[in-house]
Amino acid sequence: MISANPNLQNIPSRKMPIYRTFFVASAGSVIIVDDVHQQEPCILAYESKDRILTDAILKGEDLHLTVAREIFNDPSLTKEDKDKRDVGKTINLGTSYGLSAQGAAKRLGISEDEAGKFIQQYFNRFSGVFTWINQMRIQAFQNGYIKTSAGRRVYMNTYSNQWQNNVINAPIQGGAADFTKMWIRKIWEKCWEKDIPYTLCLIVHDELGSDTPRPVVKQTNEIRKEAFDETARTLFPGIPMSSEFEMGKSWACKSMKEELTDDEEWTM
Repeated sequence: MISANPNLQNIPSRKMPIYRTFFVASAGSVIIVDDVHQQEPCILAYESKDRILTDAILKGEDLHLTVAREIFNDPSLTKEDKDKRDVGKTINLGTSYGLSAQGAAKRLGISEDEAGKFIQQYFNRFSGVFTWINQMRIQAFQNGYIKTSAGRRVYMNTYSNQWQNNVINAPIQGGAADFTKMWIRKIWEKCWEKDIPYTLCLIVHDELGSDTPRPVVKQTNEIRKEAFDETARTLFPGIPMSSEFEMGKSWACKSMKEELTDDEEWTM
């Protein structure tokens, strides 16, 4: 899960997707890219047990839009209200690493005062998240560590000026890492049992890339989905999680929507 020369996490995906076209499938194979959908907010909902956040996930709502509606106190907002949804997205994702008013203001291009009001409104509405953050900080200060959903300890240096933010980030990012490792393990076991080749070649945050022979694409699609669902039920019971996948001739299949030729369509 660590790479260098190049560091795969630094390869652009949206602004300059052409770089991902340089990572190509081997002969007779396709690159399949799996991406977990709204993973961090889902883990936050599981950890915090926040009622509004959990209900939104159970209803299959757009979580960033849900946050925007709560922050602006406007239930009529839709995805067309892009600027306000972007505020909701920034605040929603920023919760996992202790986003400050200064940081939010810089990201959104607004004043610190306005950004501070958005963050305060978020915690007013999502009180379960606010309570959970305080509880985690108390536990970390008393014990010197926190635990992920898998029970793994993440030790904290309470002498660091970042420790209070790390306490929030660790169970979410750590839980996501636990998820990825368990998911990969289950895929490998199921493929091994059925004697199906599976070559994992990319792990970038919540994204998996595999170099898959075309004749077994259908089988591996089923296996990856089964492994994903089992992992979600094990680590985050009660919180429905989903993943999206794309396939093509290179790593750019997701960002550039590469098209396969007619004779390759059957593998979908």
